Amino acid sequence: MRLSGYSAVGRNQEHLQVSVEDEWGGTFRLMWWQAADLVGGSLLPQGPFDLAYSVRMGNNRGRQEVQIEWVDSRASAGGAVDLTRMPIRLTDYRRQPDPLPILLRLITQPGVQVWAEGTQRDGLRRQLDAPLEDSIRHRHELERGTTLVIWTSPPGGAELRQVLERVQPQEVVMFVKHPPEDTAQGFLKRLAGLAKYAINNRGGEVSLLEMAGAAAAREGTVILGLHTLEAMGHLAIVELQEQRAVLAVGKVSGQAAGESLGAGLQEILEETSAYRRFFLQSDSSMLGLDSV
Repeated sequence: MRLSGYSAVGRNQEHLQVSVEDEWGGTFRLMWWQAADLVGGSLLPQGPFDLAYSVRMGNNRGRQEVQIEWVDSRASAGGAVDLTRMPIRLTDYRRQPDPLPILLRLITQPGVQVWAEGTQRDGLRRQLDAPLEDSIRHRHELERGTTLVIWTSPPGGAELRQVLERVQPQEVVMFVKHPPEDTAQGFLKRLAGLAKYAINNRGGEVSLLEMAGAAAAREGTVILGLHTLEAMGHLAIVELQEQRAVLAVGKVSGQAAGESLGAGLQEILEETSAYRRFFLQSDSSMLGLDSV
């Protein structure tokens, strides 16, 4: 990370709100508690640094939101990492009126994986013979390979970068079908179904990445959704770690608290929809790809 800005906050200006930037240009805002005194002593990171952080639910002027908290930092060892790679070849079918026949021809070729999520993944798999349906995958099922087909539009830029890093493809083929736009109520209904299946069949244990793929959503949206369902009494979060959770049947109803969290959830879903519209209209430079 690199420090890109900070400001003192709190009743006595005792905390810092810090902005950091990663090597891909992504920016993040964190709370650094009781850190305002560090500014005068020039103890803020200078140059590239590694960051330890935690994520929890916070309250901002009465609104529940996901909050990233600064834990510790250290100077990054060695020089800058060289991330230069050969350009990825791009084939763009985003405006193709009938993409399915093209897709069916593509997936018969070796080394092709199709990134499709939510109901679109299930729909594609039903149209394929058993040997081919394994090529249709959620983000957590993708492997390193030569050709990545983006069928479902990504929920966000971070998820897109993670998938490209995971697959490291030589070629990307874009179709970009949007999942149905969700209200908070519709998203919670689908998430509750996934949670119920896990409770009944997996001892309540879930992979957050797997749930995000099944819901065609960001992991942060899934986490906020689970907290909302818990506040409404539909489930209980027994354990929540970085990539997994353990769920149980809910016991206490908290409808009012659930409605408050649901308002924040709706905003995140709208941000995801806005990104998907942007992704459909943008040129290939947003991916760092060469169009053909």
